[in-house]
Amino acid sequence: MGLSRTNGLIDSLNRVYIYFTLDEVMECFHCAREKANKLIAELDARGIGLIETKRQRMGKPNIIYVKDFSSCG
Repeated sequence: MGLSRTNGLIDSLNRVYIYFTLDEVMECFHCAREKANKLIAELDARGIGLIETKRQRMGKPNIIYVKDFSSCG
């Protein structure tokens, strides 16, 4: 997240975001596309809610907002 902030990946609501493509998920976790989709879905609002994804135009990676739980009591 710090690198994203440094690189100016900040939206109009001042939220820092990352790009992590499905291909990168597949490579990092050594899994197939279907499993990578399930992993993202599990982290998203459809699952445990640690991230929020925003779709972009065709051919562009989704924007991923990693939620900040460090300030929770």
